[in-house]
Amino acid sequence: MIYQGSARYPVTEVILHCADTRPDWMAGRPLTEKVAEIRRWHVQERGWRDIGYHWVIDRDGAVAPGRRETEIGAHVEGHNRGTLGICLLGGYGASADDLFAKNFMAAQTAAVMQLIAEIKGRTAIRKVSGHNDYAPKACPGFKVGKSQGYRVWKSMDEIPEHIGNKRRASSCSIPKSHVEKLQRDHPDPNAIPLSV
Repeated sequence: MIYQGSARYPVTEVILHCADTRPDWMAGRPLTEKVAEIRRWHVQERGWRDIGYHWVIDRDGAVAPGRRETEIGAHVEGHNRGTLGICLLGGYGASADDLFAKNFMAAQTAAVMQLIAEIKGRTAIRKVSGHNDYAPKACPGFKVGKSQGYRVWKSMDEIPEHIGNKRRASSCSIPKSHVEKLQRDHPDPNAIPLSV
């Protein structure tokens, strides 16, 4: 189980977001630089102490950590305790009820499903929501569980068993180098025990 903050709130929900960036935003730049830019927006422009999201997924499906999973996020006002925020790059100009495929790539849906399945293996996720489930916003640019195009599952029970199975979904797995970096940067053994 993943717990957040000194009060040890159990993590039971994943909330999806979009970065509201154009498809070509920082094209060709490493994902680490993109995460650093989002961190700059949150810290320098909004006055937060760190990036608000726990994970960021690039257009090509690459995954990078943001805030530690054991820290309370800053991604949905009033719904940060016990939740993990995952941000998909893209979504500029999206509407709340767009099709997922209109604003995001197939690699992103594979990566987000892989990441959610891996998180589910570490904590008791009961719900996957979108930012727009809690606020009158377009973010993440689709309705979780109702989007057509690339399938986004609302219920954790709907995620196919093969997601997370390395033999059938190896292209979606978080690279071992990322896991090793996460474990170095997040020494809490309950924070990021990913398998590769």
